[in-house]
This record gives sequence, structure tokens and C-alpha cells, in this order.
Amino acid sequence: METLQSGNKIYTNALKQRRCVVLSTGFYTTLLSDGSVERCLVHLPNFEPFPIAAIYNELTDGFITCSLVLIPSNDSFKNIPNLSELKPLVLNDKELKQWLDTSTPLCGINKIYEKHHSLDFVFEVEPSVV
Repeated sequence: METLQSGNKIYTNALKQRRCVVLSTGFYTTLLSDGSVERCLVHLPNFEPFPIAAIYNELTDGFITCSLVLIPSNDSFKNIPNLSELKPLVLNDKELKQWLDTSTPLCGINKIYEKHHSLDFVFEVEPSVV
């Protein structure tokens, strides 16, 4: 999100006009345990799908790409182990409508980002593969 708000026209246009979501039932974070990095699968308790904010771009050859929007972790994500200080911007129902509505101004998008609270995620540490 910090890059999207940098003032660079390429990113500003994507944030204004090319918002999308990626539906997911989980994502991975990492945990440092006994000197090794472990993967943690983060999901809702019943593996229900949820939308992650993203932006998309169409390349000159017609190929469409997308990038997830990541934001700094906050207290609502503190129970999830994560070596990174970032988390995906997971949208609730109200935020989803605003995110996908191209008439939502950037100040409205910034409010989603600034007042965001994570859903009630749980995690499972994945066994290491040797």
C-alpha cells in the first residue's frame, strides 16, 4: 500500500482504476522456530473464502497480472506468527464493496487501509520438508 500511495502516476492509476480482489481460503506466513523458518497456514476457522485486496494491470501483449495489497501488521493480527511486518489487506463486506467501486475516492481507500482490522484468523504450523 505504501508503494501505491507513493505519488507515482503508475501506482496511483492502478489504485484509482484497477482494483480487484483475489479470493482465498488461506495464505502463508513464516515463523522462526529453533533456528529454522517454518511455514504457517493462516485461514478462517472453517476455511471459508475471503477477499484479499489487489490491483491488476494488462500488459501490451494482453497478459493480465495482479498484485496483492499488503499493509503493516497491527494489533488485530498479533496472534499470527509472522517474520514480516506486513499482512494482506483482507476485506470485510463493507470494505469489499468500497474497494471494488471505482467511484470510491482515494481518501475512501485510505480509510479502509488506516482503520483496517483483521478477521479472526487461526494458523497451523506446516511440517518442515527436509
